[in-house]
Amino acid sequence: MGGCRTVDRAEKYQVQYQIAKEGIRKSNPDIDEASLDKAANVATEQILAYQNDTEFYRRLIMYLTIIVLVVVVGTMVLLGMGKDSNDGLIAIGSAAVGALVGIFSTSK
Repeated sequence: MGGCRTVDRAEKYQVQYQIAKEGIRKSNPDIDEASLDKAANVATEQILAYQNDTEFYRRLIMYLTIIVLVVVVGTMVLLGMGKDSNDGLIAIGSAAVGALVGIFSTSK
């Protein structure tokens, strides 16, 4: 299993490297090959590790959704017992909802 992920990452690195190289060449047509390779390597290494990792985002969305559901249910239970809802609980739920909105509203 680990070997498969290593191959996937190596393939993704090569693809990202080629994309970076093409973009740099378009913006700097007079660049020499050594400088182009160095710039493409730097650009590829700066890409965040989780940027293309769909499993990371699936888990993040799942955990944030669980937090929101726990906050909603917890608030309903507190209100059902005749107690005031906790401001901290509402703040945690609001932060989780904000994070979910941020994830879904980002554009590439």
